[in-house]
Amino acid sequence: MELGVRILLAFLFHQVAHVGGQEDGGYEGCVPGFQVKHYQVAYSGPFQKGQPLTQVEFDDCAGNEDVAFDVSDPSFGVDGDLNLVPRQDVAYSAPVLFVHGVSAHADDMAQVDVTGLPLPSAHTLRDVLGLGQKLPYRSKRSLLVPPMIVTENQRAPFPRIIGRSHVISAQKVGNQIFRLTGPGADQDPKGLFTIDIDTGDVSVSRSLDREAIDSYL
Repeated sequence: MELGVRILLAFLFHQVAHVGGQEDGGYEGCVPGFQVKHYQVAYSGPFQKGQPLTQVEFDDCAGNEDVAFDVSDPSFGVDGDLNLVPRQDVAYSAPVLFVHGVSAHADDMAQVDVTGLPLPSAHTLRDVLGLGQKLPYRSKRSLLVPPMIVTENQRAPFPRIIGRSHVISAQKVGNQIFRLTGPGADQDPKGLFTIDIDTGDVSVSRSLDREAIDSYL
């Protein structure tokens, strides 16, 4: 009986020591952030408000308390069950969404590809870009730039991809070069945002402070 008690006490001591180690240094072997970096969502019709599209896997290795998520398209969000959901009915989305998750212990980004999207008509594209009905639509090649939201005071590493521009055309598109212009690009504060001339990936080069500048338009 005495031997059994000693074994039990030793086991309990081991468990306490193990739990204490997790609290001090996080879960053993855990890498904070998105455990899966790339997701796919199949488009089969307009997305309905609150419809779960895919579940992301995020672990900050500290219990996921006070984790905040931002999506490159503000029409979408991440709910309490880590499902990517539309915040409203969405008839059309960008082909690529970026999900940013941040807490006191993690700061990471994942990519969601939306497959099967129909090619928008000229009228739909005007609606998406907010150009109004009075502007003539004559271009055979159009650029779709989804809204991009960047959480302030992000930690390194930089540069960090925050979104992507896409060429939409009714005809086959050959090689194209993407260029970025405006505040934060080629206007003061210069060099804050950059774009990959081949892929259209837009990156931020350093941490942002909303109190200094709250938007770049």
